[in-house]
Amino acid sequence: MCVYLDELHSKMPELSQQEKDHRSHALVRKYYELTYDRDCNISTPEGAAQAIEELGYGKAADAVAWLQRGGGVAQVNERLSAAHSSNVHSVPHYTISGDNGTVPPFGGAQDSKTFYSMFKELTK
Repeated sequence: MCVYLDELHSKMPELSQQEKDHRSHALVRKYYELTYDRDCNISTPEGAAQAIEELGYGKAADAVAWLQRGGGVAQVNERLSAAHSSNVHSVPHYTISGDNGTVPPFGGAQDSKTFYSMFKELTK
């Protein structure tokens, strides 16, 4: 649905980049709400499209039809390939650099001590 929203945005030149970013973040927040606060299943086309309609971005039926036609598959696959070629294999993925160098990229949930030691190393 993020790709769908990007397509909707491409037809709305009156929106600034900041407004588009705000709408994209609202979509992610809506997915959190639907999943964790309301126990909805967003893994189905209908569940995912519900967010688009609730936010007033479009009709759920149009988003479902787009998904059923394979909408977004090529773009998601391109983004996955780009991530893998950049050695991104997990979410979250971190790349940390500072004035004194760069820490090798790493991923996954990390203890706060991990970040502390990396930041300390970069500030030496």
